[in-house]
Amino acid sequence: MTENTGPDVAETGSSPTYTIIHQVKCPGSSPAHSCHPAIASFLDVPRLFLGDNKASPLRGRHSGEHTKLKTKLDPDISFVIHRTYNCLEYHASVFAALEEAPSGVSVLAEDARHAVTELEHMEIVSNHLSDAIEEVKDRDSYDVGEFQHTSLLLGWGREQSLIAPYLHFYYARDLFAKHECRLQSQKEHINLLLGYLSDEFGREFKEAEDLFSKGLVTRKHFHKLFGPREVLATINRAGHQIAMVSRYPPLPGSDPMRVECEIMDFNGKLVKYKRIVSIPWPKNLSESDTASFGSLSAFPVRFDGQLKRRLRKRGKLFWKLRKRKLIQYTAPDELFEYQMKNGRYMVDVETYHRSCGESRPEDPNMDEFVEQLNIMDFSEFTAPPPEEFVLLMPPTIYGFGFHDKQWRRLEVRFATEIIWNDRAFEMLVLPQKEKDLLNASVLKSKASDELKIFSGRGPGVVILLHGGPGIGKTFAAVALAELSRRPLYRLTFSDIGTSVREVESNLNQAFYLGGIWDAIMLLDECDIYLETRRQSDLSRNAIVSIILHVLDYHQGITILTSRGLDLDAALQPRVHEFYGNLPKYAILSHTWGSEEVTFQDWADSSSIPHESGYTKIIEACKQAKGDGYLYVWVDTNCIDKTSSAELTEAINSMFTWYNRAGICYAYLSDVPTFKPISFAKGFRRSRWFKRGWTLQELLAPEEVVFYAADWSRIGTKATLVREIAEATGINIKYLCPEKRAVAATRDGWTKSLHITCHEASVAERMSWLARRETTRIEDMAYCMLGIFGISMPLLYGEGQGAFLRLQEEILKSSDDHSLFCWSWTMDEGQSSLLSLRPHSFLEATHYRRSRSNAQPSPYSMTNAGLSIRLRVIRCWSSHIAILNVQIPDTNEYVGIP
Repeated sequence: MTENTGPDVAETGSSPTYTIIHQVKCPGSSPAHSCHPAIASFLDVPRLFLGDNKASPLRGRHSGEHTKLKTKLDPDISFVIHRTYNCLEYHASVFAALEEAPSGVSVLAEDARHAVTELEHMEIVSNHLSDAIEEVKDRDSYDVGEFQHTSLLLGWGREQSLIAPYLHFYYARDLFAKHECRLQSQKEHINLLLGYLSDEFGREFKEAEDLFSKGLVTRKHFHKLFGPREVLATINRAGHQIAMVSRYPPLPGSDPMRVECEIMDFNGKLVKYKRIVSIPWPKNLSESDTASFGSLSAFPVRFDGQLKRRLRKRGKLFWKLRKRKLIQYTAPDELFEYQMKNGRYMVDVETYHRSCGESRPEDPNMDEFVEQLNIMDFSEFTAPPPEEFVLLMPPTIYGFGFHDKQWRRLEVRFATEIIWNDRAFEMLVLPQKEKDLLNASVLKSKASDELKIFSGRGPGVVILLHGGPGIGKTFAAVALAELSRRPLYRLTFSDIGTSVREVESNLNQAFYLGGIWDAIMLLDECDIYLETRRQSDLSRNAIVSIILHVLDYHQGITILTSRGLDLDAALQPRVHEFYGNLPKYAILSHTWGSEEVTFQDWADSSSIPHESGYTKIIEACKQAKGDGYLYVWVDTNCIDKTSSAELTEAINSMFTWYNRAGICYAYLSDVPTFKPISFAKGFRRSRWFKRGWTLQELLAPEEVVFYAADWSRIGTKATLVREIAEATGINIKYLCPEKRAVAATRDGWTKSLHITCHEASVAERMSWLARRETTRIEDMAYCMLGIFGISMPLLYGEGQGAFLRLQEEILKSSDDHSLFCWSWTMDEGQSSLLSLRPHSFLEATHYRRSRSNAQPSPYSMTNAGLSIRLRVIRCWSSHIAILNVQIPDTNEYVGIP
């Protein structure tokens, strides 16, 4: 910057000019400065002169005290530049290098250098200039479609905007040039302003821009990085990358840099907040170091094209979500906290706002409300939003999760389009006629009386699906939702509640949301709530009435699933029952791997072919088709393990499923291929013979065919019976029964009355289990339910308690004393008649129930333990209780001391 020694006043005339006033400030805080004026103005750059000493004031040659008033009266003066100097600091810098004179008084031998400006600010005195700036600002404020564009010059008259280097005007220089031709007589004032900026700060800004283009910044140019209406990127308190727009440039020289910004947030409505953002210079860098943008807590988005594209993509997606939309929420595998939220969500800001009202901003630093932008008003906008608006869209939006019935903030970047599974309905195991009826009902065609459909007081449709666990009732609802492109709103026991008030409130809320979203409502296991009413249970009666009322007035589609038929009589006029027998089917027995295809995976089948478990399903289907079967039952696919009720029922009836199958394919994934000469050793060592769940899968089906990993046929249970007996320790007579008789009921779902393996003693059946293992300790008990012909609830987490409960259930239905014939080591300290673990029965294969005609005395479990009456004999100094158990081919009985 060139300093003039004379009066720095532009020549007068018709053209506008500017004046520079140099103002010296002296606090008078030292004796040498006590007589200095506090403020003095000059028209030239101040300095000390020849002969001056430490008591001399910093001054110019031409006083400017009267110039201030004159500039305001002179119509040719456009603006005044005020430059401020510090007398104390100037003296310190000048006299520090001087040697004292012999007289002891420091004096200058020549004129000192000019003082350096401490602060510069501009005062606009011409109405022509201020009017010109306002006109340019107004021309830059316009509508972009339905959106308002905010001018770069907004707030140009603020005090800090008129401090050098005048960032507001510098960033708007192209804007001034654009509108210059329309300013007429005011054009010269704008040109004068731009000329001054270029002359005084052009080189400085060029240096800064060269650094910025490389993604770098120095402390000197730090404040120049943040212009007006600059879109900045930062990380908010919630850890989300957000964009914000600066309202005005920061105050030059401040540390930390404080930038007043506008940030969009979503709380049911789109809200704009003001926030003062502090951007400090990195602590590990000195004043002279160069910093990369990545080391700053915030920086302009325009310098990072990749980041800008990400923000633009996210903003456009948020804009699409302003209208009601069903999405798939898919977070990366490494983000476990997000994976827990993965699933399908309904993004509906209007319904969220009505249901939940406004919420607190995601970032607690949002401190000052600017304006509320009602996003519901945006839903009909036709024009795309401008770039700045898109970049500022919030990173999160509220969505309703159909898996847990909760509203939660979702990261917009993880929202994707639903990939509908059109094959799900084709895979539904139903005769084509019934499938056509279901399809027609969901598509709101004329309902057929052959299906359980009732049109109530509203135009809604109610479909009742009845049958045992695992036959595909829930999957049918999923398939219908996929087919009709609608969300599935599934209600289970935990969603509905137990008290009358809970049930009424939860159902009304659920069906209200389901109606708005045209969802298919699924009331799973409705037996719990719709059993026949009884006079003694008024609460249950009230719950039944509430559910029927909701069904009557719901205008959408409701699917009920039921395992039993003891439904309330009031439901009968609403439902026409259709009984259909299951078609014959094959069943797959296999050991589970790490990439099994589950029931939930079929909701989005696009990724299924990439799972290793998919291949064995396809091969099983091919084999079944070749054997004349249209359907294959696979446990990983047919059981919804997320439903505790369905899982419990499925495990309790698993034996029956395998028993009723026409054929069972046992897939041995660890036997590579069938080799006639050497297959036996690898076959016997297969993991399939060591898993707990495959025990019933071996014993229950009449026909079992074994296949190697490449689906080469190894043989059948009948042809491989000796190898199987050797591998499992199971007697051949239990592996190949001569006959079986199955009782049938109306729906064909019952346990077999006569299965040969059930004739084995309790101890012998336990010995089969002792050679096996399961992943979860509780499953060592649960996998034996069908083999003992009993049922009990599943309580995962109870550990060894599950095996004790199994034995207690056996006691309730059997008087076989071999249950007590197990062994333990001395260090186990066992004191109970019941074993703590199945492996205690490893040597119990040869124990048989006595064939004596004498009936054992009844026994029971009491609060003190097992109560049993046994015959006792004295043996030397101890007593032995005789059990009703014999060792085969002997007359010897078993006793316990």
